[in-house]
Amino acid sequence: MNLNLKKGLIRLFLVGLVISAIVGFIKVDSDQLMNTNRFYYESINSLEKEVKDPRCVQVLNSNNLNTDPALLKYEGPCYHIGLFWDKVTENKKSKDQVVTGKFVIEVVQEERSSQHLQYILVNTGFYVIGYLFICFVLWLAFVTGRWVKRGFTS
Repeated sequence: MNLNLKKGLIRLFLVGLVISAIVGFIKVDSDQLMNTNRFYYESINSLEKEVKDPRCVQVLNSNNLNTDPALLKYEGPCYHIGLFWDKVTENKKSKDQVVTGKFVIEVVQEERSSQHLQYILVNTGFYVIGYLFICFVLWLAFVTGRWVKRGFTS
């Protein structure tokens, strides 16, 4: 029985690389996602209430946050509109759209989706990089072991 150690190790490395990517994709920190989801749903619920408030509608219609800063403070009636205002104005410029309550909610939903995807990709990247580091250390140990063994057999 003749084993080809190099081919076997390369195949083992490739299988492990795929498995680490899958594990990184699946094993997203559930606490972090739960907190993010809780914040997202609370924000959407609050935004739905805010876009019905006449004071907040006035802020949306004016397209200016400086109308009444007290409305946008932490406990103010339009706090969530102020929280996401930068993203809303950025999307308004790129889409040439009038700011309405529905538009604000759409922007927040898009932002949530992109944050979720980014979080999953970063998490998967950490697993793959960690796996590659471990494989490098093992390969280094293997090469060093072969070098030492050749020193004894020559």
